[in-house]
Amino acid sequence: MRFHLPSGAWVELGAGSPVELPGLLGDELRGLRVRTSVPLLELPLSDLHVIRALAMRLELVDEPEATIRCSNCQRELGVRACSTLELGPFSDGELDDEELDAPFDHLRAHAVPPLGDAEESTLRLAARTVGEALPLWAAVSASRPLRITSKVVRGMGVVELDGETNPKRIARALARCSDQAFDAIATLFEDAHYPPRLDVPHVCPSCGVTEWVPAPLSRELRGEHLHSPPAPDDTGFISVDEFEAVVRQEAQRAYGELGVRAIDLAVIEGPAEVDDAGEPLLGCYRPPDPEGLVPRPAEIRIFYRTFANIARDEGPYDVEAEVRETLRHEIEHHLGFLSGDDPLDEQEHAEIQREAARRVGKHEIQRRAARGVAAEVRGFFARTWLVWVIVALATLLAALAESR
Repeated sequence: MRFHLPSGAWVELGAGSPVELPGLLGDELRGLRVRTSVPLLELPLSDLHVIRALAMRLELVDEPEATIRCSNCQRELGVRACSTLELGPFSDGELDDEELDAPFDHLRAHAVPPLGDAEESTLRLAARTVGEALPLWAAVSASRPLRITSKVVRGMGVVELDGETNPKRIARALARCSDQAFDAIATLFEDAHYPPRLDVPHVCPSCGVTEWVPAPLSRELRGEHLHSPPAPDDTGFISVDEFEAVVRQEAQRAYGELGVRAIDLAVIEGPAEVDDAGEPLLGCYRPPDPEGLVPRPAEIRIFYRTFANIARDEGPYDVEAEVRETLRHEIEHHLGFLSGDDPLDEQEHAEIQREAARRVGKHEIQRRAARGVAAEVRGFFARTWLVWVIVALATLLAALAESR
């Protein structure tokens, strides 16, 4: 099968020459045969990582199962990261999304945590081909932790660090830097050489949240790392009681300013509910159900764990402002429900569908829609075939009777 690559080159998997690379990547791709429009060693490094992911997705090479933890309900999940990679954009050549397919800015110096006495360091990465990255993979295979040398620096594509361009001096600075700084550099390296499409969704079967997992999980500078966020209690976020006090205070103000009657309000400490895309919600609105077996008033739910996870992922932030915005958003849903028209809900669902289309690809969506219609038709006839046989027999008997 032929696939388009980010650079514009194409690759056929399962045909052509065997892949021969050093180190861990060579071990991963052993036995894989590829035919490319550009010699393999001349392809951009990002193209090779797409080839790795495609080969694992198609099970042409093995992908070991890894353990991740759901950030919402804390359940541990066994996943094969590449198993949910969308093939459509690569097979149909739809790699033109302004965000998912945006090229990395190799000309700009990117900020990283300080490597010396400065408050902040800057680092510039050059684009790398597969051939230029070979020394990096050889070094990664030889040692853990990675021994930083001038060859490794060149393989990484680090061409400038705080104004320094000498690979040996850059190597010494990287070898002495903190774990925090090196982790930031590793993230920058991945941003440069792993397209955003190689972050793929895996759905937690317990709470329905979508965890975005790097594919493949194995990366040059960090290896196969455990995607295991800390529990919400470990984030340093305010306590549930403090959070609830903030919510009550902001709700009283918002109800008064927007002129709505008091809506039932609940702060949920445990796992959050999720939207149709599997994103954990900050809050949600539940309309009243006066006709239910147990009549239910209108209610706004605010999810503590989602707010705590923001602090874990992004650091301290203005909790009061975020709660205020969330409450006003849910009150807008309430006002839409009372008026019989909730355009905000329609906008949210449309945005979820647009985001899915970007990931899946236009042609693949059309194919899935066609398969869905075909499946419905087959299902209809499977359920009603006896009726159609009886109708056909009755028609045949009627025709025979008329011919006599």
